[in-house]
Amino acid sequence: MSIKITPPIIPDNLHTVADIESELSKVREDETDFAGMEFSRLICDSKDFSSLYFKNCLFKGSRFTVCDFSKCTFIDCVFNGCDISNCDFTESYFRACSFTSCKAVGTAFKGSYHKNVSFDGGSFELSDFQRSKLQSVLITDTDFSSALFSSCEIKQTELKNVTLAKAVFFGTKLAGLDFTSCNIDGLTVSDTGAELKGAKVDVWQAAMFAKLLGLIVE
Repeated sequence: MSIKITPPIIPDNLHTVADIESELSKVREDETDFAGMEFSRLICDSKDFSSLYFKNCLFKGSRFTVCDFSKCTFIDCVFNGCDISNCDFTESYFRACSFTSCKAVGTAFKGSYHKNVSFDGGSFELSDFQRSKLQSVLITDTDFSSALFSSCEIKQTELKNVTLAKAVFFGTKLAGLDFTSCNIDGLTVSDTGAELKGAKVDVWQAAMFAKLLGLIVE
């Protein structure tokens, strides 16, 4: 399976945000959206962006620490070299977006929706995607160690050299996913292993899961 991801549409004439505090206040007061804006090399701590709409935006080399992006909408947005660790994207919507070389350690994406989204490089260790929906998603060379993917719906998703060591997929159907290029040491599923039905693994990975399920491999 090869997933084709349409790149986000980013205009050439972006409005550069120099003062995030002022821009955020303006958007809140005017009840408008963040559209066609560039957030470059900004440092933002503990700010409330919840329920806002971002379209055709570029986030580049910025750091958002413990910020609230819950219930936000992101359409045609690029996150490049950003640190969004410990931010809250619970129930947020992502369509035609990309994350490149980003740090998102401990970031919450619970109940989020991702369609036509790519993750390339970076670290999403300990991130929380519980009850999320991933459709037409491409993940390449990204670290999702100890990430939570419980009770997720995953469709038309491709994994290339992804680290999923100790990741949790309890209650998530993995049919159609190819793990053969991935590190899945210590990956957690239910005691029955029902989640693994239809997933593609190599012989060593199959032996690991067999032992987890109580089978004797000789």
